[in-house]
Formats: sequence, C-alpha cells, structure tokens
Amino acid sequence: MTLPIAFVLLQEPAVPDLSALIEALRQRHPDLSWTAGTPGPNRPRSRFILCGKRIVILMPVEAPLAAPDEEMWVRAATAWPEAHETAALHRAHVIVSVMGDSEGKLEDAKIVTAVVGGLISITAQACGVVFCGRVARSSQIWLELSARAFAPYPDYPFMLWIDIVPFESSPQSVGALTYGLSRFTGREIEFQVPGLSGPTLLDRVAGLAGDMLERGDRIDDGDTSEASEPEQISMKHRISHLNGAPVLRVGSDPTPMDRG
Repeated sequence: MTLPIAFVLLQEPAVPDLSALIEALRQRHPDLSWTAGTPGPNRPRSRFILCGKRIVILMPVEAPLAAPDEEMWVRAATAWPEAHETAALHRAHVIVSVMGDSEGKLEDAKIVTAVVGGLISITAQACGVVFCGRVARSSQIWLELSARAFAPYPDYPFMLWIDIVPFESSPQSVGALTYGLSRFTGREIEFQVPGLSGPTLLDRVAGLAGDMLERGDRIDDGDTSEASEPEQISMKHRISHLNGAPVLRVGSDPTPMDRG
C-alpha cells in the first residue's frame, strides 16, 4: 500500500518543535492521542510523534522540492494565485509521512492532514503544501481545512488531496477530470454529462469523489450515479483518452470527434 506523504514548503529552513506541535495537535484534535516519539528498536531515525499507534515522521530538508511538476502548479494557480511564486521561491521543506499499523489509506491521509495543519500553525516559514506529489495548496487553506481532518463523511477535507480540472470535450460540452484520487481508489473520475458546467459540474464531481473515497475501489463497471437528476448516469471503467490512466467515466463514452 502506498502511504500518504506531504511536503510542507518553507520560505527558510526550520526544524519542527515537536513539543509545540504536540500541544497544537492536542488543541486542534483533542479526541486523539498525541505523544512524543521515543527512540527504540524498529523506530525511525528521523524525528517523529505518535498518533495512537501510528508513527508520524517529520523530516526537515534544507532544500526546495526537486523536479517540480509544472502541471500541478498550473492547476494550483487557478485558486491560489501565488502558487508559482511559492514554487519558485521556497528554500526548504518538511516531509510528513506515517508508518505502523494502518487502518487504511483514508485514515492515514487524515492523520497526515492533521499533522501538517498543526505544523503550519507553529511554523511561520510555512508557505504551501504538496500532497503526494500531485496536489498543491496554500498553507493558509491547509491550516483552515485541516481542522476538520477527522470530521465524519462528507465533511473531512478531501479537496486538499485531489484536483478537479474542467476540460472542453466539444464546442457544446464541458467535462472534468480529477487528479490525485487514483492513489485512494485506483482510478480518477472522467465526468462528462450534457447540461452540466461551471460550479454545478465541479460540485457533482466533488460529491462523487467523496463517495469513491468512502467506498474505495468498490464501484463496479456499470454502476449508476445520480449525478444528473433525475436521470441516473452509468459509470464505466475505462482508460482515459485524455491521459491514458484508468478512470471511472461518468456519462457517454467520447466519440472519435471528441478524441480529436
């Protein structure tokens, strides 16, 4: 299983204050157990804390992220105008990851999200977050949304983990494709339902993405979605004609003209 990993971007190098971080996490998420990690057999060499039985590793790196993903930063800039500036000017980062007995990818992502939020709350140098190398967000939006890391479905902040990007499939039709969802479910969403566009389209895709996160990969080929009321739309396992990745296609298969 691929474990979630986050990169907290810093304007200047900084070493996390674990005592301050634990205090912040206890205030932000008081229902969970947060304690300092102690060295021992089968324990990481890097700095770490404990969330229950889960080990959360924090590894400061005195260098910017290597090989930035330009497409990721373009996606981020649609809602975060300073994204490219942050990508160009950050000078260090802290890697946040988990190890130990896992309750699943979703729960692991919630823990990483909570710890990143706590770290940002005590780190003045934090300027952005990259989640799993696929999704970039500002530190301010991460700080705000991560307070709901352990909220019940559908209120936990899964939009920190995925992007939804509209595309024009034809002059008369708009669709949307997710990025980052496949690490949880094995598939992205490719959504193209006539008559849906703008905020309504994005809301429907986000709702389906949240449902997929809860169900994991248990959406079968041919299941239906109420994404276009009152009609139920078929969901199909396909390979995307946009990026060649496995997708859950909602709506009609593209025509040869759509494929360009």
